[in-house]
Amino acid sequence: MDQARNKHRFAVLDGWRGVAALAVAVYHFHVYSHVAGARLTQGAYLFVDLFFVLSGFVISYSYGGRLTQGSDIAIFMIRRFGRLWPLHAATLLFLFVFEGLKLYAAQRGWLHPAHPPFDPAGFATWTTLPTNLVLMQALGLHDNLSWNVPAWSICVEFWTYLVFATLCWSGRRSLTIGAGAGVLFGFLIVLLAGKGMDVSYDYGFFRCLFGFFLGHFAFRLWQGWEGRPPRWLGHCELPALAATVLFVAFAGGGKTASLFAPLLFAPVVLVFAAEQGAVSSAMRAQPIARLGAWSYSIYMVHAPITDIVQWLAASAERVLHVPLRATFAGFGDVPILSAGGNLYLGDAAYPVYIAAILLVSAATYRWIEKPGRRFFNAVAMRRVLPAE
Repeated sequence: MDQARNKHRFAVLDGWRGVAALAVAVYHFHVYSHVAGARLTQGAYLFVDLFFVLSGFVISYSYGGRLTQGSDIAIFMIRRFGRLWPLHAATLLFLFVFEGLKLYAAQRGWLHPAHPPFDPAGFATWTTLPTNLVLMQALGLHDNLSWNVPAWSICVEFWTYLVFATLCWSGRRSLTIGAGAGVLFGFLIVLLAGKGMDVSYDYGFFRCLFGFFLGHFAFRLWQGWEGRPPRWLGHCELPALAATVLFVAFAGGGKTASLFAPLLFAPVVLVFAAEQGAVSSAMRAQPIARLGAWSYSIYMVHAPITDIVQWLAASAERVLHVPLRATFAGFGDVPILSAGGNLYLGDAAYPVYIAAILLVSAATYRWIEKPGRRFFNAVAMRRVLPAE
């Protein structure tokens, strides 16, 4: 389990994780604009499946073949918990405190939110708080998303780690059979759900199994090259990038077409894992590297930021009697931010939004993610080398 055994870091894949996290953040920012109305934006929820495939690839590289004992599984799960939970708990605490402040202000008539704080009809409910805290909120226990909405994916990914570790412990043959079953069973369950890849709190676990184990098989192909992937993969990078953009733009709105997202992303990850083309060279730039490092923070903090913006706009409407939101054809039935119905002003809000996310993410990465990871890694090491 010694992490020093990892001799290679997939810097390009890390960069793509950061880009994908920003794409999901843009997808969740509901403002009347050309950006929000673009096909690519509306299909960007599929980048969550890229996260699952990436995780299957990288986790298989980092831990495949090492999880041979029960103690190895315990150490692995402690480390993965330490990677996910500290920032998740911090965002959950922030949202809980914010909900409490809303309650205090609403009781005194200072603000008039659309939903009462801790409203059972809203996202922030008392009943979903415990399951969110222990990463069980997206295992079919509730009939809606709750609290920090994107965190459903880290819930299902955490439990997929346990499935992976158990299969590794069972042996290579069991891992191969189990991974194949995970891909097939995950695909079939999502298919039968009838919503395409747009499943989360209900069948999100099977969506994760589908993508994660396809990522595992992509790693197995990469492993077969023994660290010397064929040079022709470098020429595949631009076609892979174009295929990804076109697929997300045109398949995101289709229930059937969206089901093939992991099947596309697995070879795309394999291509960029080789790190041989012009796109990979560009992805090694320092700004992209920072996006990769902050990717988890970007993913976890963007929804609280968008929720706060939307809530403040709704409250300001009631206090100032000025319309700040509106419902537009093609943007769903929910009122969204509107700069007087000017699409270009809406576009101008995105750089400000992204800058806010990056500033907060840089801080949470430094002050929450890294210390939390160190703490749980130390706990894991004490599990390996208990004090005498």
